[in-house]
Amino acid sequence: MRFEGGQLTIYPLKLDKVCRHWKLGEGVRQLAKVSNTWRVRAQPGASGPRFVPADGQVSPPEAVRMIEEKAIIIQRQGAS
Repeated sequence: MRFEGGQLTIYPLKLDKVCRHWKLGEGVRQLAKVSNTWRVRAQPGASGPRFVPADGQVSPPEAVRMIEEKAIIIQRQGAS
């Protein structure tokens, strides 16, 4: 999705495989875990994702495909 000016652009994507098990990324520490909610904090200077697949297998770019040939664009209506 992308919000720009008065429009919303949606890119319908399909993932071949979705990761179900995650671990913390580099430079991220766990502050607390309450039920299924994680409280995390990235260390200063840390870059990259906060969570990464637990098995270390990142999906290749070929695993993400557009479902529709064109993006869906919705113009904003109503109050400005």
